[in-house]
Amino acid sequence: MKVKNLFLIFIFFTGFLPAVYAHSVKGQKILSLTQWRNHQIVNAQNSAVRLSNRIAIIKATSGKLNEINHLESEKRLAAQSIELIKQLTIEDYFNVYLVHFAESDAILSEAARTMSKSEMARLLKALLKSKASAPTSESTSSAILTGMAEKNHLSAPKL
Repeated sequence: MKVKNLFLIFIFFTGFLPAVYAHSVKGQKILSLTQWRNHQIVNAQNSAVRLSNRIAIIKATSGKLNEINHLESEKRLAAQSIELIKQLTIEDYFNVYLVHFAESDAILSEAARTMSKSEMARLLKALLKSKASAPTSESTSSAILTGMAEKNHLSAPKL
């Protein structure tokens, strides 16, 4: 689990996620979980290809072993990143991507429409777990998810 958290931090700060976020805010378009995950996969694959190309160029020109070893290490990290990205969950989608749209009801409503009931249930479950661990803090995410749940007609059974 620590590796996944480190990976999410890595992709956030390396530009994968900010690029998607900036595009989405400007165009007021939200990516579904699948679209978001696929975008991350394509970006990671492109990064791996660029590294392979740089390695090939260096081998063909200067052949500096030190630089080649460094790039090979980055390439292995990129390959691991691709595998981790494939495992991104609805919780990751919420915590890393949707959180940027907390102020836009229209965009969040669109995101809710793209989610299956099972994804919505997993998202609500994650929110309940996080709320239980921090009972005194009221977060924006609880208001967001409450609205999303109401739009999808999800409710607790009446006793």
